[in-house]
Amino acid sequence: MLKRNKKLWSDPKWGLVLTGGGARGLAHIGVLEVLDELGLKPDIIVGTSMGAVVGGFYAAGVAPKKMKELAAEMSLEKIVSKRARRFLLKNRNALLDYLLLEIQRQRLLKKASVRGKDKVECYLKSVVGPVRIEKLPVPFACNALDLVTGKEHVFDKGPLARAIRASMSYPLALDPVRMKRMVLVDGGLIDNAPVRIARELGAKKVVLSDVRRGLKPVPASRLRNPFLVAQRVVQTVTTRTTEEQEVDADFILRVPVDVETLDFSRVPAIIRKGRTSALAAVTDISQIR
Repeated sequence: MLKRNKKLWSDPKWGLVLTGGGARGLAHIGVLEVLDELGLKPDIIVGTSMGAVVGGFYAAGVAPKKMKELAAEMSLEKIVSKRARRFLLKNRNALLDYLLLEIQRQRLLKKASVRGKDKVECYLKSVVGPVRIEKLPVPFACNALDLVTGKEHVFDKGPLARAIRASMSYPLALDPVRMKRMVLVDGGLIDNAPVRIARELGAKKVVLSDVRRGLKPVPASRLRNPFLVAQRVVQTVTTRTTEEQEVDADFILRVPVDVETLDFSRVPAIIRKGRTSALAAVTDISQIR
């Protein structure tokens, strides 16, 4: 039976950092579930992209059990139109082709109408409410890349739903978030392992939950579709930023999830992968000093 190491976890201000990774990031739910069961609640949570979604929900008091129930609603199929969902069920391999066409169609429609509410942000707000980051029961932060300045923007205050929405703005799949003269996209592009942010919030020890998949060579023939090219760029950049920043963590929990970034067809299996990895690593985590 796994036991809690009181010496380590009595030390205040330990932080949990959750990397991005699209669908793979749902494995963080399984990690948090295990930590909760063992009473290892982080004092600080930092996340990026899907890690910002899971971490933000947890910081707002959404239990891992509830997140498992919500996980199906985090899928891209729940974000796009009903027509898109019908199309995707018939041909999942055409996801990227469809998204490219759908985005262009939406842009044409927006030219002739006033832009409506962001449905993704509305969904996030329906889960966490109108809470502000500085009012959360657990200190939380997430990041995004500002395309105007080319610099990282850290959300450590302000509306939680808006911050998560900005951090998860995967290029081409989701529109950037525009606020205060910034154009914000996926935080993983500039720092997919924001350990530094956790330390700036006061974390003395940092555990990094890493769902990054190794970057493998792909056939040149696969890189003719503009969406596939963009996805490959994101994968390459996030891999490099993770490798550069993860060295500052006290412990790295590797969660091997071999699914594509936008493949939400195996959510339960992904969450179980996070749980299995966390259970196997608890003893190592407890020995950090």
